[in-house]
Amino acid sequence: GTRSSSSRLPSSLSYAQEADDPNARPSTAAAATAYPPPAPGRTTTGGSDKDDLQQSISSARAILEARTDEISTLRSSQAEQLTKISELTANLAKSHAGAAAASNDDVKNNLIESQADLAQDLGTVTKLISEVTDVGTKLREVEVLRMEAVAALEDAESIAATATATAADAANEIAVVQDAAEKVLEEDLDAVEAIIYGSGEATAEAAIQIAKLADWKLDGVCATGRVYNHPSIGDGDVIVTSALTNPGSAKEGEIVVTESGSQYMLGKPQLNAGGQMGTANGSFEPLVVVDDVDIDSPSYFAVPTLDLGLAKSKLDLTGEAVGNGRYLLAGSPIISKHGRSEIWSAYRANGYGLPKGEPLCVKLSTNMEAMSREDGNYRAVTRNKKGRFVKHFEFIPALSSGNKAALIMERGTGDLKGFVEQIGALEGGLLRDAVTAAVQCVEAIHNADLVWTDLKAENFVVVEERGGTVGFRGIDLESAMPKESNPVDYSPEACPPEFASAFLENGGQAFILDTSYDIWSLGTLIYELATGEALFEGMNPMEITKTLPTYQPGEDVFNAIPDKKLADLVRQCMQVDPRARPSIGQIAKHPYLPQGFDYSSLFRRGFGQ
Repeated sequence: GTRSSSSRLPSSLSYAQEADDPNARPSTAAAATAYPPPAPGRTTTGGSDKDDLQQSISSARAILEARTDEISTLRSSQAEQLTKISELTANLAKSHAGAAAASNDDVKNNLIESQADLAQDLGTVTKLISEVTDVGTKLREVEVLRMEAVAALEDAESIAATATATAADAANEIAVVQDAAEKVLEEDLDAVEAIIYGSGEATAEAAIQIAKLADWKLDGVCATGRVYNHPSIGDGDVIVTSALTNPGSAKEGEIVVTESGSQYMLGKPQLNAGGQMGTANGSFEPLVVVDDVDIDSPSYFAVPTLDLGLAKSKLDLTGEAVGNGRYLLAGSPIISKHGRSEIWSAYRANGYGLPKGEPLCVKLSTNMEAMSREDGNYRAVTRNKKGRFVKHFEFIPALSSGNKAALIMERGTGDLKGFVEQIGALEGGLLRDAVTAAVQCVEAIHNADLVWTDLKAENFVVVEERGGTVGFRGIDLESAMPKESNPVDYSPEACPPEFASAFLENGGQAFILDTSYDIWSLGTLIYELATGEALFEGMNPMEITKTLPTYQPGEDVFNAIPDKKLADLVRQCMQVDPRARPSIGQIAKHPYLPQGFDYSSLFRRGFGQ
């Protein structure tokens, strides 16, 4: 990140206070007990059916405990009464024996009086014996009720086990369907990319979907004509393509490919008065449109006839390039606080050195070791295509200048922290999508046996998904390290209490990283998304670090989150004891998060429906 309000401190005193954020937004510009881990072989399910089963089991257990307590009380009372009966009976027997043996009349009289008292006690004994009999009867009745409670509990647990097994079968079926759907989607996207970038041969089916050029003519190595079936230009508009890779193949019915990768199906050509195919002196002037996109759009310049100065003015190009001219830098860079990294906007260059395509992010740094580590981390976490990270296009380990490396990545419209500051606390589906993106990123990192150590709002960017919806992507993996290794730096607002203690004690360099580190960070991130404020809002980095070792999140923290299921998730993540925090696999099954494959989201984003 590049914000002074949430600086990153180093694990040693020589580190800078903040790491690089390749997509930091320009200066202009979220009262339950711990949910247990699922039992081996079972799948945690959500919904009212599970809640009903759990309530039935809890009720049966409560009844069983009450009956057991009642039996214990009755047995204790019965034992006390039997003891008293024994004592009174013994005293009565002694009195009778004494009276029979006595010879003195006074002693006999005293004993007779004592016998009267004992006779009264005997009446008490008789009453106690009756009560003991009643207690015994009630004890047997309660034993019957207890057995009924045991049977009810066994029935409830049996039903729950059956429901869990059914849910597991359903989850397996969903997984199979999901894999099949993802495979189909990936194949479809590969086909689209092949059309857009010209990789592979265009099939007849693909040709139906590509733009068609009618009433066309050649203008040197470019083609001018009226375009139809174009995804962003109106039917009948006149365009000029970029240079054709093979101008000699341009004839009616053929598919031509431009050097920028676009493809067009050629219709009838424009003919001049002599019946020949039109040339540069044809009958109409083209609109100022080049290779798919209106010149007023800041996303495409691709014909040699355009002046580079026009491109520079439209896109704020600096005139500098990296990667042997493949990427053209634009605008002004964001400089990291330690001064070793620059974050640029950039465009790909076509064969004529002009910009094309959507803007990218280029991170330049003199810290070769950190850049190489970040490149490797991106490759590791995106290998299974599960995490939601920015696209990682290329790593250039040594530029022509010799003292910098470059990472070429997808560019967002701004970071998530700035997005929350602008619109306030996230709600509903937007909040759920942001939390899901964060969970999926952490899951991908932990599956790669890495610990992120820098999970915070600044390290997610906002992107526009296909179909115009808002999405979120993870960035900045420079400080991600292997599990059980040592950290290279840290962000106070993202570190757990146990690391803050180690940092204050010895700088934290010997601290052993565990995945529980990121789980705490996830809890603080979700709190910020759901409430609109950071957990330690208003505190500077050192104040946060000194607060954490003794910090105990109170109920006010969790009560500030409107959604109670989400509050429960945050509560689990922010356990002070790292051993009590759930794994990311358990978190992924939490009732707040969507379970299974979201087909509606896939089609809405992928196809604009």
